[in-house]
Amino acid sequence: MIFILLLTVSAMSLFAAEISVRFDRPLQEWDGFGVNYVETSQTRDYNEWPQDYGGMSTLSEEQRQEIIQLIFGEDGLKPGIAKMFIDSFHEGQTVDDNDNDDPMSINLDGYTHARTTKNMRYFVREGLKLTRASGRDLTIINTLYGPAPWMTKQRMIRGRDLVPQLKLEVGEYIAAFAKYMRDREGFPVKYVSLHNEGAHPIRYNRDGRDSNELHKHDYNLFWTPEQIVDFICFLRDILDANGMEDVGITPGECTNWMWMRPIADAIAANDCALNNLGLITSHGFQGNADPQSDWYAVNAQDVYSIQLLQSLRPDLHAWTTSASWGKMDVNFFELIRAHIYENRHNGFIPWAAVQRHNQWVGGDPNPGCAIKVDDNGGKYTVRPGYYLYKQLCRAGQPRMRIASVTCDDPYMGVIGFAKNNTNNPDAISICNRCWHTIKAKIRISGTQSKSFKTYRTIVDTFPKRFWTEKKPELENYKQLSNATAIDGLLVYEAPPLSVTTFFGI
Repeated sequence: MIFILLLTVSAMSLFAAEISVRFDRPLQEWDGFGVNYVETSQTRDYNEWPQDYGGMSTLSEEQRQEIIQLIFGEDGLKPGIAKMFIDSFHEGQTVDDNDNDDPMSINLDGYTHARTTKNMRYFVREGLKLTRASGRDLTIINTLYGPAPWMTKQRMIRGRDLVPQLKLEVGEYIAAFAKYMRDREGFPVKYVSLHNEGAHPIRYNRDGRDSNELHKHDYNLFWTPEQIVDFICFLRDILDANGMEDVGITPGECTNWMWMRPIADAIAANDCALNNLGLITSHGFQGNADPQSDWYAVNAQDVYSIQLLQSLRPDLHAWTTSASWGKMDVNFFELIRAHIYENRHNGFIPWAAVQRHNQWVGGDPNPGCAIKVDDNGGKYTVRPGYYLYKQLCRAGQPRMRIASVTCDDPYMGVIGFAKNNTNNPDAISICNRCWHTIKAKIRISGTQSKSFKTYRTIVDTFPKRFWTEKKPELENYKQLSNATAIDGLLVYEAPPLSVTTFFGI
C-alpha cells in the first residue's frame, strides 16, 4: 500500500495543472477585503470589566503604530473595508437615559459613543490616515451588536426580545452611532447592519434572559424576518431625516448564509424592504470547514439568498462580514476563493484581525487571526494568518473586478483580480493545497503585463506522515524573482502548502 501511494503521488507530480486567467472576461466588481477591531463584545458590566478583546490598550503607542502599519500601511494588508461594532452601552441603562423623545431627531450629546469604543476608534482613525495618505479610502460598515438594555423586554444587556413600542428608538440608536462616526470622527460610514447573529433564539434562557453559562456569547438581540423587513423600511426614514441619505442598510449578519434564507424570502416579498436594501450581508461561519481535522474540504456557502435578491435587484452587492481564519493554513485561501467564485461575493471580512484570546469568556472559538496580542499584554505576534491574508488583501483592491479563471487540478485554487480602470495592477493568486509540488501552466489573456512581481507564503500544517518530498522552508510573503509570461503562458512550480501572488508590471 505504501509503495502504491508513493507511486501515485510521484505520477501525479509529472503532470501540470492547466490554469487560465481571463482578465478580458471580468465577472463581478470587487469592493475589497476588510478588517475589524473588536473591543467590547461580551462584558455585561463595563465598570467592572472594561473589555478590550483586541488588546491594543495593553500595548505602547509605538507598538500600536507598528500594528497600524502592518495592517493599513503601504507595505501592509491595505484593506478597503473596515467594520465597526455598535455595542449596548451608548445610551445608558434605563429609559431615563434616552437622548430625547423624538426618534427622528438625534441628539448626539445624549449618547456616550466614545466611552466603550476608544481602541476601535483609534484603530480605524489611524488606519484611515494611512489609507488616505496613499490615495486610497475605506468603506466602513457599522454593525449593531445589541441595543441599550432598556430597549429589551428583559431590561438587560443582551436581552432577547425587543420592546415593540421602542423599535424606533433602536433605529435611532443605530443611526446615532453612524452619525457620530461620520460627523464627529470623520469616518466614511457607508452601511449600517441590523444585527450580529440575531437569528439565534436558542442562545438565551427560556425567559429571554442571559445567564452566567451563556456569557460565552457576544451581544445579540433576537431578530425575526418580519422584524428585519420592518426595520429596513423605517430605518431609511430615520437616516434620511438626519442627513445620512447615502448610508445603505443591510439585513444584518446571520451566522452563515444558510440562516439568511427566510430573511431573503421576507425581503423579496416586501417592495419597501427590497427597495431600501443597500447591501446583502451575512457571516460565513459553519458549513465551510472542520478546523479540528488535519485535512478538510471547504464547501461553498449557500447562495440562495444572494441569487434571489440579485434576481430582483441586480445592482445589489454581497459581503461576508465575518468568517473564521480556521487554522491559518491554505484552506483559508480556499474558503475565500469559494466565497468569491461559488457565491459571487463582492467583499470579504474575516473575524477580528487583532485578538487577545483570554478576553473571550468560555475560550475563544475563533483563535485564528492576523496579529495576536499576548494574553498578559505588552507584546504582540504576527501570525501565519496575516501572511496568507496579505496575499489576497493587497491583490484585490476596491473597484477592481474578479477575473474569469479555470483550473483542472482540484488541489489548486486560483483567484484573478482585473484592474478595471483603477491604478492597481492585474493580479493572480494561486494556492497549492497539496503536500507535493505542482507545476502550474498559467495561460493569461486580457492584460498588458508580461512580467509579474511575485510574492509567496508557505505554511506548515500537515502531519509528517503526509510528506512525500522534502518539506519546503516556511516563507512569510517572500518576494521572489519576477515571473515572465511568454506568449501569454506563465510556468511556475508551486511548492506544497503555498500561496503565490503575481502582480502585473
